[in-house]
Amino acid sequence: MNYESQMRTKKRHRITVVCTNCKKRKSKCDRIKPCGTCVRLGDMDSCVYLSDRLGQRETGPTLTGIDHLEKQIRRAEETGPGFIRKRRFAQPRQDKDLWQGTQEKEKPTSGYYVPVNEETPLFIDLIPNGFCLETKRSADNLFGLFTDRAIENRDPYLKAMVTFRSIAIKKMMDKLGSDGNNVKNGSLPKSFEALSTFDADDERHNRSDIIDEGNNIRMHQTIHRSLFNKFAKYRENNATKFGKNSETIIAKEYLPPLKVLEDEVLVLFEEKIYSMIPIFDMKVLRHEIRAFYQSIVDEGNPISIKHYDHMVFCIILLIIKICRLSVQFSKLRPYIYPILQEIDTSNFMALVNHFLFETKVLRKCNLLQLQCLVLLRFLHWCAPEDGDGSETQYCHILMGIIISSCKEMGINWYCISQPEKYSFKINRYTRPSYDIMKPDDYVSVYRKIWSCVLFWDRKMCFISGGECQIGKTLQCHFKREADITTWYMQMLPLDALMKKINDTLNDDPGNVDLNLLHRLISDLKRKFYILKTMSKKGQKTMGHFDFEMEWIIDLFSLSLLHGEMIFHEYDCNIAEFYKSFQNLWDMIIRISEKCYNYFFNSDALEIDSLVKFYTNRIVEIVANKVLVIIPAFILRGDRFKTIQYADKKKMVEFLYGISSVYFNEFGFEYYRCFRKMFTAKISYKILNRSCEKDAWSIILKFLLNELVLEDNGDSSKDSKDTRLKDDCAIISEFEKTVQKRNQHGTDILSIWNNEFYPIGKYNDDMTGFKFQIRMKQMQEFLDMEKYSDKFNIFSSFYDHASSQLAKHTEADTSVNMANEQVAKTPQKEPLQEPVTAALPNNDLIVSEFEMIQDIFDPVDFVSFF
Repeated sequence: MNYESQMRTKKRHRITVVCTNCKKRKSKCDRIKPCGTCVRLGDMDSCVYLSDRLGQRETGPTLTGIDHLEKQIRRAEETGPGFIRKRRFAQPRQDKDLWQGTQEKEKPTSGYYVPVNEETPLFIDLIPNGFCLETKRSADNLFGLFTDRAIENRDPYLKAMVTFRSIAIKKMMDKLGSDGNNVKNGSLPKSFEALSTFDADDERHNRSDIIDEGNNIRMHQTIHRSLFNKFAKYRENNATKFGKNSETIIAKEYLPPLKVLEDEVLVLFEEKIYSMIPIFDMKVLRHEIRAFYQSIVDEGNPISIKHYDHMVFCIILLIIKICRLSVQFSKLRPYIYPILQEIDTSNFMALVNHFLFETKVLRKCNLLQLQCLVLLRFLHWCAPEDGDGSETQYCHILMGIIISSCKEMGINWYCISQPEKYSFKINRYTRPSYDIMKPDDYVSVYRKIWSCVLFWDRKMCFISGGECQIGKTLQCHFKREADITTWYMQMLPLDALMKKINDTLNDDPGNVDLNLLHRLISDLKRKFYILKTMSKKGQKTMGHFDFEMEWIIDLFSLSLLHGEMIFHEYDCNIAEFYKSFQNLWDMIIRISEKCYNYFFNSDALEIDSLVKFYTNRIVEIVANKVLVIIPAFILRGDRFKTIQYADKKKMVEFLYGISSVYFNEFGFEYYRCFRKMFTAKISYKILNRSCEKDAWSIILKFLLNELVLEDNGDSSKDSKDTRLKDDCAIISEFEKTVQKRNQHGTDILSIWNNEFYPIGKYNDDMTGFKFQIRMKQMQEFLDMEKYSDKFNIFSSFYDHASSQLAKHTEADTSVNMANEQVAKTPQKEPLQEPVTAALPNNDLIVSEFEMIQDIFDPVDFVSFF
């Protein structure tokens, strides 16, 4: 039946016997409310029958005021000036095939019926190069779809740049190591060795300039060295061992007096921090702390693991640590909570790790132990130490322990949906005891813990793109507003939608329905806005939580948009690629503006200074994601006629500006940020090239040459590591294409754009696309005067050494001078010459081969760009 005959068919007026969802899906409906199919798919809230829509809708328990407010917002949207009614039938996509002789496009969906308000599915591949895994001595990791490593693995330009960067750094390290200059890191991990060595080399080469630059060099050395020592001390403290006998640990040596703990620490925790981690009954917690002090501190009894004194001890340590972070990152004056700031917390994490993970925590669990684990997860998120890992994946195992413990203890969806059916048998030795914690109190705490753990599980899916560990969701409704006691419980009605987004993303990452994801995200934004509006009307504002939720959704949308752009690029869909290319850049600019406002206009965000230690984390993740994606635009710049060299320079300046903000605001405090600064600075130096030295061209030439060296057994990669052709398979495939076409003398950029990566041969002027760089919105980052009068850590790190080594290289042998002259010749010839040097089946021209080697092998590879 075609469209016209469908529209001419006389509509029946009898009431349908299936729900509207099953009618759209053309699936079997059991005709109950809600039907079984909608329950299975998590669509219970939209499971309605035609009789319901005619005014006979049954009134079920709902969040007070949500339905009425949602109707008002929909009515305002539909009557507003920007409202456009959707067509009943979505037309099939009819993109013009600009790439002749390539794979077939999707066949038209003739006769495909699309229900009202829905679109034709658009499936994209988010893993075009497969999943990203890493195995090393300390850990094996499968990186989530939206982690930095997965984004770089998906994008061939970023993958090539990162591969080139790692090989070049190793070459430099080999050079410095052969001179005996490698710097040992002490307590820092081995990955810090390159950063420490390059920085030390910076200092050595700058000693001759102390007379000229005076205090600037001394400041550079002092600040960098203090940061190395600071982060090394973090790791050293956390690795402290206390022996096997826990009874020898004297709690009094680490804890403040009880009056200080109650009147200063717990007051701050309850007023400012408890809402972020509402997993306690504060009256019960205070009782347990007093009992601990009386028995362990006052009477001098040893810490009893049998009576779970050690868990109360760990909870106290974690609360003090969190409150210290709150004050530390608030940037308030020193006299705020002075006694709290005097508490030495250096060994607190080592004590917590000792009592938690050297006891029977993996065999059984009780309420105090679970609360301690959740507090530890919260601290790992906020702390400046590397608790969560640079890819935010290292706490997934801890979350797994927490979720398993919850299920073992009966903390699950039942405590939300059927709390009245819980029956407790409380043993007299239970801690907390029956005297102070009744069954109703247990149910109340269980509900708080489950809603908190559930949201953290969903949140990490949105941040990293990993699969949710809690596989069940329910449509949650509350009969009374008084039942909603925390922000996490307020978000429970969104859980089914967040879980559906996760399933759509992870069920088949190679075949993701993009249009469905966009609809779900839009629905999530709308419903979140309704809940946020209701909380403000009820004066239950949680600005920091609402702030974080908005950033999480933006981060998810940013990562998804990058995956969409890469798919259209692989698929050679010209129109959609240019559209997503511009949209991704616009979103990067918008998110960068939000980061700028957070750092320099934070008063307008209505975020309490004492909760910034929590919100900093999501801002740090988002800002880092921007830094990862920006190089993808710069490397693709040569494919766009409308992107001139001046525009690429502005992009590089923008990268420098946002890098300066990111590392100056976070690099002094956060270990994971400081360790990223080395590779970020190297990437900036790679991209900051003159017009005749295009970075992408040099990267391709180098990697092709490195493949030849690998085949000849002369590569810089260790023979025990993964080979380059396996680690960066796309370059290995490109080498085969170059070998086939080398006889024609074509330059490698032309081969990449026209034959290997065919979308590159379609210039933007063919489609009338004009890239908008948004210079006005970038201006805050192009003008870095805010750091002109103080130390810019990103600018200083590994900066002086490069200029000094470049001068040293210019005065090197005559061969180097000849090679320098070759590099300055017009662009036509140098692009042809390295192809000969890169292939094993041709005679190598000695001078050209030496030029390629001299770019990366001698003193400083960056100075030759």
